[in-house]
Amino acid sequence: MKGKVSILAQPDDRTCGPTCLHALYGYYGDDLSLERVIAEVGDLVSGGTLAATMRQGGAAMVADRDYLDTLGRGGGECTAQDLWRHLIASHEQSVGHADMVWAPALNLFGHQGCFAQRIRDAAGHDCSRRRLHLIYAHLCDCLHEGEPFRGLPAAGDL
Repeated sequence: MKGKVSILAQPDDRTCGPTCLHALYGYYGDDLSLERVIAEVGDLVSGGTLAATMRQGGAAMVADRDYLDTLGRGGGECTAQDLWRHLIASHEQSVGHADMVWAPALNLFGHQGCFAQRIRDAAGHDCSRRRLHLIYAHLCDCLHEGEPFRGLPAAGDL
């Protein structure tokens, strides 16, 4: 018998799958503890997709065939950035690009990566105090102007 969906907080960054599965079991009336589901399913020692993208951003490899198939992305492993682009394109096709209020933000995300990636790209190999000050000063300017952070402008424009 179907019930209410109740998702517990996942205990760590390696148990996303078992925690979601636990919620599905509960929805369909199976009264299993989260601990039991984790013990039976196991976890990923290196962390799941979320842990990988937290460490590596858009460069993280997503290789779980079932996960990719569920998201409509066949064809084998891909980077998280490629998966994000696929999801954005699929959403645009389903709702129509002109109707997407979030299209500019999603396009920025799809092409230049998440916010952390754009900051990391702006720093490059120079994480000096001066460089970080320039990045965050420009970020403040972007916030003040209501514009997304796209990285640092050309040196002459600073």
